[in-house]
Amino acid sequence: MYKEQNPMDEVPKQKSSISNTLATFISAPTLFSLALGITLSIGLFSLVKGWEETTIKAEFGLAAGTYAADLKGELNRHLEGVSSIARYFDSSESVQLDEFNTFVGGYLEKHFDIQALVWMPRITAAERAHLEQRARAEGQAEFRITEKDAQGQLISARTREEYFPASYVYPYNSNEMLLGYDLASDVNLRQDMESSRNTGAMIVTRRLKLFQDTGDQYSVIIFAPVYRKNAPTDTPEQRHANLLGFAAEVMNIGTFIEEALLESATFGIDLLLTDKSASSDESFLYYHEQYSPQDHRLSGTGNLETRQINEANIEQHLNDHPHDVNLTWHAALDLPSRQWVLDFYPAEEFLAAHRIWSSWAILLSSLLLSAFLVFYLHRRNLYKLHIESFMAKLGDANRHLEDEIRERKHIEEALTKIAHAVNKKNSEEFFTSMVQNLTTALQVEFAFIGEVARNNKDLMEMVAVCKNGRIIDNFRCPLAGTACSKVIGYGTSYFPDSLQKTFAGDCLLCEAEAESYLGSPIYDSNGELLGIVGIMSTSPMTSNQPAEAVLHFYAEQIAGELQRRQSEIEMQKLSSALKQTADVVTITDRNGVIEYVNPTFETLTGYRHDEVVGKSAGILKSGKHDNRFYKNLWETIQGGGSYQGIIINRKKNGDLYYEEKTITPVKDRNGIIINYISTGKDITGRVEDQKRLLHLAYHDTLTELPNRMLLMDRLEHSLIRRTKSKLPMAIMFLDLDRFKNINDTLGHNVGDMLLQNVTKRLMACIREEDTIARLGGDEFAILLENIASVEDIVQVSKKILQALDEPFVFHGQELYISGSIGISIHPEDGNDASTLLMNADTAMYRAKALGRNNYQFYSPDMSAMALDRLKLESSLRRAIERQEFLLHYQPQVEMATGKIIGAEALLRWQHPERGMVAPMEFIPLLEETGLIGPVGEWVLRTACHQARHWYVDGFKSLRISANLSGRQFQDPKLVKIISDILEECALDSSLLELEITESVLMQGDKTSMNNLHTLKQMGLHLAIDDFGTGYSSLSYLKRFPITTLKIDREFIRDISTDEDDAAIVKTIVAMSHNLKMRVIAEGVETEQQYSFLKTCGCTNIQGNLFSVPLDKDEMGQLLRSNIH
Repeated sequence: MYKEQNPMDEVPKQKSSISNTLATFISAPTLFSLALGITLSIGLFSLVKGWEETTIKAEFGLAAGTYAADLKGELNRHLEGVSSIARYFDSSESVQLDEFNTFVGGYLEKHFDIQALVWMPRITAAERAHLEQRARAEGQAEFRITEKDAQGQLISARTREEYFPASYVYPYNSNEMLLGYDLASDVNLRQDMESSRNTGAMIVTRRLKLFQDTGDQYSVIIFAPVYRKNAPTDTPEQRHANLLGFAAEVMNIGTFIEEALLESATFGIDLLLTDKSASSDESFLYYHEQYSPQDHRLSGTGNLETRQINEANIEQHLNDHPHDVNLTWHAALDLPSRQWVLDFYPAEEFLAAHRIWSSWAILLSSLLLSAFLVFYLHRRNLYKLHIESFMAKLGDANRHLEDEIRERKHIEEALTKIAHAVNKKNSEEFFTSMVQNLTTALQVEFAFIGEVARNNKDLMEMVAVCKNGRIIDNFRCPLAGTACSKVIGYGTSYFPDSLQKTFAGDCLLCEAEAESYLGSPIYDSNGELLGIVGIMSTSPMTSNQPAEAVLHFYAEQIAGELQRRQSEIEMQKLSSALKQTADVVTITDRNGVIEYVNPTFETLTGYRHDEVVGKSAGILKSGKHDNRFYKNLWETIQGGGSYQGIIINRKKNGDLYYEEKTITPVKDRNGIIINYISTGKDITGRVEDQKRLLHLAYHDTLTELPNRMLLMDRLEHSLIRRTKSKLPMAIMFLDLDRFKNINDTLGHNVGDMLLQNVTKRLMACIREEDTIARLGGDEFAILLENIASVEDIVQVSKKILQALDEPFVFHGQELYISGSIGISIHPEDGNDASTLLMNADTAMYRAKALGRNNYQFYSPDMSAMALDRLKLESSLRRAIERQEFLLHYQPQVEMATGKIIGAEALLRWQHPERGMVAPMEFIPLLEETGLIGPVGEWVLRTACHQARHWYVDGFKSLRISANLSGRQFQDPKLVKIISDILEECALDSSLLELEITESVLMQGDKTSMNNLHTLKQMGLHLAIDDFGTGYSSLSYLKRFPITTLKIDREFIRDISTDEDDAAIVKTIVAMSHNLKMRVIAEGVETEQQYSFLKTCGCTNIQGNLFSVPLDKDEMGQLLRSNIH
């Protein structure tokens, strides 16, 4: 007890007394009950906490997966859109600007993240002027091909071999600077475009900073190559040579992310998008952060807004907002030539909505219940012991018999009143009864019960206060500088008099005019301080006994009630949480009989609490799960495990709903299952959304037919089933004839309706187990399974053609179409899906070639031409080492004298099996495969050796001519190669003439021009072959060192009958004379041609009239005979 005279002397004794009392009074059964309660509490806590963490992780993974699916789906639509534009150009003979705008306009309205859709034709240097003139004539008045200078300003594009200008740009507004811009002038874009060009595949660029981008925005460009129709594209060289142009989409990454995630903006997830294929300093693409409601960043519509974290602060932002590694989710977006990585992080609102609190509430509630039970047992023991102690003390007090009798009466009275107080209905009545009893039993003016404030240990909250026998309002008061602070610091404290002087700063003492004080601490069963019970008097107290003993006893009773009241409060919180939670909560007994359902259950199912309690949980069965499903579920939970999964249940009104459910068994202290707790969420909306998304991913939106992806999936599964079935299957490739004419003439709306009606007719022609898919445009594929015979396929084909033969009527107008069908059969025509579809496509084109409106079965000879070309290419690569090439020479004759003045070396190929191969068959292959370089060098060396041989034989002025390709002229080593050959052959450079085409001059590249001038300086002669058929221009005749013009045989052939050809030839001859150039007419075969040329002043001829091309021996004989 604390006394004013020497408080520290009594404190150790008091604490020692309490410790001894607790050690004596706490019995073994009480300790056992406490340990068991704590163990069960911890077990239940771990179980619920694990369930909460698993649920949160699953919800985050599901939300992030939905984000990723949205992004992948949207990105695939972008790729498919660019592919559609490419196919549009591929399937059309020509596309005008208004047709392009109409085609892409509707698509762009659905994708606000697309900055521009572009068509970039491949334009050679020779075609540039024509393109610019045509674009201006079509209304693009300012059109010109541009590029950027070193300062990033647009300038007119410099001369180069080819350009890829943005010829069609939609929309034009905000993209004006893009029109005419040659994207290939950017070295990085040129590398991407070249890769797409040579592989034939779409490609996505690294991040770009474009004209339209502002701030920290980035964009990418998706390129899709388009090749010349029916041109070979089997090898990189063929694809490089036959490129028509690129279809491209300019996409803003930030807008793409926000548009794709618009429907999922409430999930509460942040997203970081990076480019794994890029370098580390260019990998950042976009950061999508969802605003927190606590930051007051709600938009005007109430939706959560997002903001962009720029590249400079992304690393700092992630360091400032560390994320739980268990709540991160990663996904890859595989793009053509690139891989993007999605990193998902929980935003503040997600974490706020998924706090782990249920397990802590259950733990606290369980511990409080355990503590209450222990306290109750302990209190009963203490009560018994204290009564015995009091009775012993009263029996020993013989010397103060009268005082003892009076004190005993007081104690008995107080105990009696406590017994009455314990029976009070609620805590408030209990506490007010206790303080009233204290004032009466101990004959004091004031009695109070105070509880230390939970949120501030420096405050005391009064639970009950009695003043002069009357209950007054409770209040809060600070503890500092008060008598109560001594009780908290030292235990029971006693101040017999001078109370106001001792605590002069306590105003409440002055108001109460209190002079004496006695206070006792209130401890819970764990020895933690709960509060104080005390008395005060306006007169001094002569003794602290028996009042101190009474206060101790009262304190124990009050402690029990305080703990019981706190347990009730916590239980009320737990009950309220179950009622207010958004999850469906059901508690059943071990047999599945419902004992409790929360309000969310009633709202979702339509059943009231009283309608389901006492009934089996099977009342919700939908019939959508078989008996095996429920058997596995019961085996799981009866074995002590938790079930997690999605169950389809039925509401009271019969509607079905999807519930994401967790069922956990509850065990007693012996490990016996006594109950099952089920929690669940209604995910019907989410499941329906996923079904719709899945349908869109695998079906054509116009016809609702399976698309190419679903067709290939079914075809591959069918091939797997064929291993068990001996019945064949067939794939039919159907292309509608003349559909484009209808679509272009009557519009896309009519075209769409026509396709929908065609779909209905096709569906009527096949069995239920067969599959019809729309591959795009007017192309369909039909998978026929389990075919009994080829005749069945024939019947289906005829049925389809007959169905299409009937007219289609739209708005009173009859439309007629037909179809071309190609058929491949498994296993004869292929063992994999791609081969079967490709062969059916090949057969379809055969059907078109045979007049359309028919069907054709695939046969290997349809691929014979392609195979023959591959074999020819293979043989060509070995022709040099096998010495299969040879040269023939056609003489060039001076008309005035008939003298042979030169000879053109012509390449021939003597194939060991095919014989002499025509130059038109293998010369283009030399260009495409890149063999033109070594073969051209062989031609030069062989021709120069032969010229030297004839020179030694006496033909000192005979000039040998050889053709050089544009690729050879672009070789920086060309001059050295020719110089070495001339030195090797000891041939004077004036006896060698190189023939080039006008396209070489039009290339305008620096290497070709340097080679031209250097060769001229070396003394070689330069001739333009096939003059007049290309981009003939007087300017390059002046700029370049040309010595000879060779008139193309196309002009010579009809020179005697075609006035235009005659006029052209006369003009070329006159111009060559004026420019002091030599002129040679090629392809002279008749006397009429010879006479006309001689009349108009042509000086030299070459053609079969004089001599066909001869081998070297025959040419030698002709030279010797020509001398005479």
